[in-house]
Amino acid sequence: MRPPAHKRSDEEIITDIMKLVGHPPVRVLVQRRIGDLRARLSPFTGNRKENLEYVRDLREQIIKLQRTLKKPQSYILKPRFWSLWSGQGTAIEFGPHIRNYIAEDPPRLKHFAEELNFLRTLCDEIVKFRPGVHGNTKQQQRHAAIASYEVLETVGSHTGTEPWPTDSPGGKFCRVASLFHEAATGEYDRDLREACKAILREKITK
Repeated sequence: MRPPAHKRSDEEIITDIMKLVGHPPVRVLVQRRIGDLRARLSPFTGNRKENLEYVRDLREQIIKLQRTLKKPQSYILKPRFWSLWSGQGTAIEFGPHIRNYIAEDPPRLKHFAEELNFLRTLCDEIVKFRPGVHGNTKQQQRHAAIASYEVLETVGSHTGTEPWPTDSPGGKFCRVASLFHEAATGEYDRDLREACKAILREKITK
């Protein structure tokens, strides 16, 4: 399709979107999402590769710290050791019951150990879940598709009908997504089928 001779205004684009969705109450949502798209923010879930690298590195450090805290020398971290410090040169140095007294972890260290175990388990779960988006994802296109899906879903909830979005290039989902993308970037009639397909796959697997 030949692009217009001028950059289209928000009003022209919004008018086209409203013609497609056919439900005036979502106009405010459409305007809001255009503003959001122009902010060009990265997804809050971050980059998948960077997330996994961070979590794996953190898990390794937690394991190393846990091993360090289990070493015999960890007694010097305990308040009971320091409370007996002045007893050097007395039978305190070799009394077995004193060693047992010192060895008991104080509440703070117990809580710290529990938190480390929790974080280590959380890291394992995050690695399995693999949060974040792929580094090659075209974020502006993806976000335009998300905005389109949200608008159609909202229309469906307001009217009591199923939106049934498809990745057909002539369907409402792809056409509205393309209009959102135009409003955010100025690029006219961008084919967003791949971005729309990706969003539909995500919705199906949830």
